[in-house]
Amino acid sequence: MTLRVLRSMLYVPADNEHRVGKAFQSGADAVIVDLEDAVAVSRKVEARNALAHLLAQERPCPAYVRVNSMATPSCLEDIEAAVAAGADGISLPMVEHSDQLYAVSWIISQLELKYGHEAGAIDLLPVLETGAGLQNAAQVLAGHPRVRHAGLGVGDLQLSLGLEVGPDEAEVWPYRRMLVLASNAAGLEAPLDTVYLDLKNRDGLREASLASKRAGFQGRRVIHPNQVDVVNEAYSPTSEEIERAERIVQEFNEAEASGLASMRVGEDFVDYPIAEKAARVLAIRDMLDGHRSASGAGAVSVGES
Repeated sequence: MTLRVLRSMLYVPADNEHRVGKAFQSGADAVIVDLEDAVAVSRKVEARNALAHLLAQERPCPAYVRVNSMATPSCLEDIEAAVAAGADGISLPMVEHSDQLYAVSWIISQLELKYGHEAGAIDLLPVLETGAGLQNAAQVLAGHPRVRHAGLGVGDLQLSLGLEVGPDEAEVWPYRRMLVLASNAAGLEAPLDTVYLDLKNRDGLREASLASKRAGFQGRRVIHPNQVDVVNEAYSPTSEEIERAERIVQEFNEAEASGLASMRVGEDFVDYPIAEKAARVLAIRDMLDGHRSASGAGAVSVGES
């Protein structure tokens, strides 16, 4: 499977063509054209009908569509409109059971055939944002070839569990860890963190994103273009991390060639897992560098060995 770097996924309402255009030029690794919470009920049909036009424009990064949940009468028509418009992925909110993902994946497969798309090409991004979804996370996420990564939604989770989230988000961290573990157990890529609502607090966004990266998230969804640069930087390898990874890979490869499988690099003990983690840092660096030279924005992909 191709490894895709998704540091930032920018939500934009589907009923605002101007904002959709700006979103695709924001530098986000992906754009999520939203048919759900960002669109008023009275404008759902209009927004859905706009997808074909919105996704026909030049897209420097992948376009996902957030459909309405399976509990609504809009979900099926949203999915068909997204597939017909050529979306790269579909974000499914309020996922609580594995059967939901099997059903939606089957629907997408039929629509890929109907509209002449490559079979299995469309990602399915489930968002877990209720107590039931997170309690069942390991079972929900396992065994779905179309699912590459999952997202955490804290807004609805607060309502579901009656949480009162403080500035340090301490109340949310147990649920972040649940999703990281469940994603790993299901063989998925690292998950995507929830949105950060304080649009003016760039320092808070940076600190929250760095903590999220340390906890095992690959990126997060964002709700304003001004958040993209902060998030991209936070989830990218730092120059120090890259320098350390280069040294680890070089010295470990030299040691392994002489018959050693563990060693010291500076003050750090290095064995196969540490060397593989360092190699992954360099792979992400290479993907980001290659993409910047090619287009300057958007998600990047590389074949995993």
